Amino acid sequence: MIPMLAPIPALVTAPCTLSGDIRALAVSGRTVLVRLPRGYDAPANRGRRYPVFYLLDGQNVFDGATSFIGGNEWKADETANTLETNGKIEPVILVAVYNAGANRVNEYTPAKDIKNQVGGGADAYGKWMAETLKPTIDRAFRTKRDAANTAIGGS
Repeated sequence: MIPMLAPIPALVTAPCTLSGDIRALAVSGRTVLVRLPRGYDAPANRGRRYPVFYLLDGQNVFDGATSFIGGNEWKADETANTLETNGKIEPVILVAVYNAGANRVNEYTPAKDIKNQVGGGADAYGKWMAETLKPTIDRAFRTKRDAANTAIGGS
């Protein structure tokens, strides 16, 4: 079964600082922002494929207006734009995966905290990323699909 991709209505009500070609998708009901490198849609690049960097806590990655860390953002979009323009890195697709809010700890920790009854969902989250999210992104965008061109990072 192919997960549904759907545009997300306005994500923020405050002024935002998104920079570049950023597309909002819903993958299995989760918000995912995809930042495409400059020139992605240019005719000269139609056959070009790009490495992918998946970033967790996606609310914080591109825009302080959606960040849960006091309006601070990682500025990943601005940084990638600068590094690519200056030839410091190969153009890259950034995928900002929103966390599950109150269930964030559950999906990011492998072991359950018995006392507080939280955590333990990292295996299921990793499986979702590998079996649902990555294949969805690979089908929707021109990615380099191998492990050498796929990275993950987060808070």
